[in-house]
Amino acid sequence: MKTVVIGAGGVGGYFGGLLAEHYAGKPKEEVVFIARGDHGNQIRTHGLTLITDTETRIIKPTAVLSHLTECGIADLVLIAVKNYHLEDLIPQIRSICNEKTVIIPLQNGIGNFSMLQQARLPGKLCDGLVYVISEIQSPGIIRRQGSVQKLIFGREGGPVEDLKAVESYLADAGISVVLSDHPTRYKWLKFQFIGALSAVTAAHDKTIGEVLDNPKTSEAFINIMEEIEFVAAATGIQLPETATHKSYEIAKNSPPHATTSFQRDFKAGKPNELEAYLGNFIKIAKEKEIPVLVTESYYKELKKRSK
Repeated sequence: MKTVVIGAGGVGGYFGGLLAEHYAGKPKEEVVFIARGDHGNQIRTHGLTLITDTETRIIKPTAVLSHLTECGIADLVLIAVKNYHLEDLIPQIRSICNEKTVIIPLQNGIGNFSMLQQARLPGKLCDGLVYVISEIQSPGIIRRQGSVQKLIFGREGGPVEDLKAVESYLADAGISVVLSDHPTRYKWLKFQFIGALSAVTAAHDKTIGEVLDNPKTSEAFINIMEEIEFVAAATGIQLPETATHKSYEIAKNSPPHATTSFQRDFKAGKPNELEAYLGNFIKIAKEKEIPVLVTESYYKELKKRSK
């Protein structure tokens, strides 16, 4: 299996690191990272340092490349770049795929899968998402907080039988993996949690624990999750009645000092995924004529401060 991990940040670096560590030295197994700048140079020279709450490991991918055009054809492509980079990368992604390549986007937000669908890439396109709290601590170093790590992928409505080999490949590397014929439902569940939490943590510059401890921000978090649930239902995705409660519990069980990736980018003045998170969602809400007043207020505030 030749796996190409596009983007070696918190998501790609963590899950790609597990794959690279497990399959290192095994015949016909390659795990290639696409990573640029100081981060890529550090991984190339010294390996990827993966820090968890209990241990530190140094992992050597098969190769660390700067450009997809250097890769050759891949068997599995994990797309872990930020949403705002995806459109420009599609021609390069096409160059490493054939009809057998399995392609799994792992970005947060909604809209990335539709963009890939419209591109009509060769290969087996899946929808995907992950649960993990991880980030680049410094060039070449990925830190994961907490114990949660899960990768969910599949095709809406199936079939998924031809993807079971990839499921086993990921699971054998220690990844908690779910192969689903309803990944869109999982995507909306994840978005309900991370979209709402990202908006509130970024707007108020508070950690997850601080958001939950403050009645005003805690209520805003719940209100945005409820609005997401209503819009999901209007698109035909019925989330469980307990979805908002369970998402709140996930936040409560997250490290209280943790922040969201969107929040960190927003605070640092970096390009961010505001449109992939809230912008695309508000467009869908308007198409379905569903009012999302709390979400819109946070979107407008974050948009104003992004300029």
